[in-house]
Amino acid sequence: MAKVAEEEGKDPQLQRQDPEQLAAGAIVAIVEELATVILASLEAGEPKSSSYSPNSKEKEKERVALVSSKLTD
Repeated sequence: MAKVAEEEGKDPQLQRQDPEQLAAGAIVAIVEELATVILASLEAGEPKSSSYSPNSKEKEKERVALVSSKLTD
């Protein structure tokens, strides 16, 4: 047992990590991966989502009418 405790102090992989540090590391890894995907798509010139166009007032009115009708049903 003493040998294991001694080795834990020497080997950083055997040291116990704080759950908050593990969570922070996971979040950083996810954000880095997401940033990589976003940058790759921007460099590839992929179009933005075509399902929503902020300039299309008619589509917006249709969406509002559809949602309103579903809420009143």
